[in-house]
Amino acid sequence: MTTQVGAGQVKLEKVGPAPRPRSMKPITYHLFVRNPGTTDVTGIVVTDTLPEGMTPATRANVGPLTFEVGVARPRKDATH
Repeated sequence: MTTQVGAGQVKLEKVGPAPRPRSMKPITYHLFVRNPGTTDVTGIVVTDTLPEGMTPATRANVGPLTFEVGVARPRKDATH
C-alpha cells in the first residue's frame, strides 16, 4: 500500500481480517488516513494492491485500488 500526499504528514492504517484466498466469502477492509499534525494535508491518494487471488467486489478488473482522500483535517480520520 502506498500513499501520495501533497504536503505534510499522514498515518495510514489498514484494518481487516487475514486474507483467505480460497474462501468465497467477502472480506471487508477499512483504510484509515490520520493527520496527526496541526494543518490540513492536501492531495492525498492511497493505492492498495490486493493479495493474489482476491478481487474487489465493486470492480471486475484486478488492479490496485486507488482512493482519492483529498484533504485530511488536523487530528481527524478519513476512512475508505
